[in-house]
Amino acid sequence: MPLELETVAPEDLAFHASLAEMLEAIRSREQWSERMAEVLEYAYCERLLKLVRTGAPLEQLRELNEHLAHVVHPRRRAQLDSLGKPYFARWSMLRALLEMRIESLRSEVPSQVLNRKHVREILERVQREGEVTQQFIGETFALEKANLSRILALMEANELIDKVARGNGNTIVLGVRGRELMPPKETAVPRAPAPVKHARRGASYLNPEAADGTFH
Repeated sequence: MPLELETVAPEDLAFHASLAEMLEAIRSREQWSERMAEVLEYAYCERLLKLVRTGAPLEQLRELNEHLAHVVHPRRRAQLDSLGKPYFARWSMLRALLEMRIESLRSEVPSQVLNRKHVREILERVQREGEVTQQFIGETFALEKANLSRILALMEANELIDKVARGNGNTIVLGVRGRELMPPKETAVPRAPAPVKHARRGASYLNPEAADGTFH
C-alpha cells in the first residue's frame, strides 16, 4: 500500500521511507496539495543535508538525484507552480546542488588512494618518463608481482593511470586524473641560433653589401 502523503509524519518520510516508496506515493496521486508538497520538501532537504554532512558515497547522491528527476518533471510543473510556494523551482535547485556535488566527487581521487604507499611515487615516475612498463615499475620500487598488480589496478580504476597497448604488452601512462594531479613540467625552450649571413660572391668581407671591395 502506498504511503499516504497527506497524513505521514515528515520525520518518517525523511528518515525511514525509501525513495522508491516515496515515488510510488507521488505517482499514485493525481492532484498535489500544499501539505503533500511541504512534507516532501522537508524530506528532500533533510536527506540532502544528511548525505552532504556524512560524506555519503556517490551512489546515494545519484539515487536522490534520479528520484528528483522523476518528481521535477515538466508534466508536473503546472500543478507545482499552482501551490503557495515555487516548489518546482526549489526542487530544481536541489537537483542542481546535487549534480554539482556529484560532479565534484566524480572528479576527486579519494585520499586513501593517493596516500597508499608507492602511489604518488609511481605517478611522479610515470610523469618523468612519459610512459613505462609494468616490469619497470616493479623493479624500480621492488614490488612483488601480486602487490604491484593490486596497486596498478587501484590506480587505473581511479583514472590515475592508463594502460596502452605497445607491441606484445602494455605500457603505463598518466590517466585523466593523473594528468590533472601531475601536470607536465615546463621545460626551457632552446633559443634558435642566430641566422648566419653568408657573403655573396664578390662582396667585401667588411661590407657584404659592397660588391667592388671598397670601404664605405
